[in-house]
Amino acid sequence: MDLIDEVFDATIGATDDILFARDALRRVDPGWLAIALRPLIARHFKEPTEPIDWLDYRCVADLLDDLKQINLLNIFIKWASEVDDPEVQEVVDDYRDLLGQETPESL
Repeated sequence: MDLIDEVFDATIGATDDILFARDALRRVDPGWLAIALRPLIARHFKEPTEPIDWLDYRCVADLLDDLKQINLLNIFIKWASEVDDPEVQEVVDDYRDLLGQETPESL
């Protein structure tokens, strides 16, 4: 699936293709999807080289929740909890109850 980067990017922020991209990701094997999304999420959010809009954090958290990728969501929320932005912290608070449901693995 060579298009995973583009499909993932289309699920972040306010894009016209967000619904189509999410639908495409729902059709992918969840195990393969977890493996494919890990490096994409890490590249964008683990150690960002430029500021990331809070809406991007919201979109990724919503996407991972929608895709039932709870392990990745746990990792993502832990990274987001280190961001010094009140709006990102709202995203963290909204998803905090999911933390600890699965054992996170490092990316």
